[in-house]
Amino acid sequence: MVRTLDPPGPLLQRLNTLIHKEPFSSVSHALYWSTVFLVAVPVVIFYFLIYTIWSLALYFTGLGGDSCYDPQKKSSGKNKQQQRQELAVVISGCDSGFGKELAIVSAQEGFVVFAGCLQESSFAQFDFSSNIHPLKLDVTKDEDVAQVVNKVEEWLMDEKSTTKQRFLHALCNNAGIGNFGAADWVDIATYQKIMDVNFFGVVRCCKAFLPLFKKQAVERIHKGARIFNVSSMAGLVKAANGISPYAASKHATVAFSSSLRQELQAFGIQVCTVCPSFHGTPLVENIHNTM
Repeated sequence: MVRTLDPPGPLLQRLNTLIHKEPFSSVSHALYWSTVFLVAVPVVIFYFLIYTIWSLALYFTGLGGDSCYDPQKKSSGKNKQQQRQELAVVISGCDSGFGKELAIVSAQEGFVVFAGCLQESSFAQFDFSSNIHPLKLDVTKDEDVAQVVNKVEEWLMDEKSTTKQRFLHALCNNAGIGNFGAADWVDIATYQKIMDVNFFGVVRCCKAFLPLFKKQAVERIHKGARIFNVSSMAGLVKAANGISPYAASKHATVAFSSSLRQELQAFGIQVCTVCPSFHGTPLVENIHNTM
């Protein structure tokens, strides 16, 4: 049986008819919007003001896990706690370009760096730093990624070589390649290779290291862990002519990162997508050789 609602009584019907006639219609609309602007808007403004103050307080105190980590900074409170920690970062694509520079700077800042390199011949460029541990890493191979995870786990569990607490602080998926050309000139194998490095390589590394990140989060032993997925401006803007293989892989990385960011928010694990444009890296400098 379908239940029907009884129509409003005659009094309400007459009132409805009355307020829809001038000048009562204009008066009722004025009262309604006056209430919205005088009551609702100040409440919303007050909410965002309190939210901003609270967010800033969490940021500067480091309680929210969003503050900047500086392993070398000597101070009191939370920074003293950081002095009793060793924080590791894992970076892929450290043979050259952004990956190489990021590994060097991170080591100089006091982080322990596991620098993934495609070629073992790239290891020697990091001999000057005891904080950098170069490892063979082809992000298209499950076995290479698993070996890097095992090395990081061994470092985390090694209590004999240090008295400090060790944590995995960050993963930077930087490895990437670029091939360009018209869609009918680029073969399917090239599309697949670019996707396997630029997109599936990111997914593969994230999935491999997520258990370590989540374990730290669940046990509440380290706040503020983060994942950096290096995409490109080509993953944000409308794809230009002749870059469909590269742009497709970068758009996929941005979409994956956006979804992963929401999944890991409950764990306090940050996911950041880095989208550089044209810089003096081997990928850009050799762009004419990949067309």
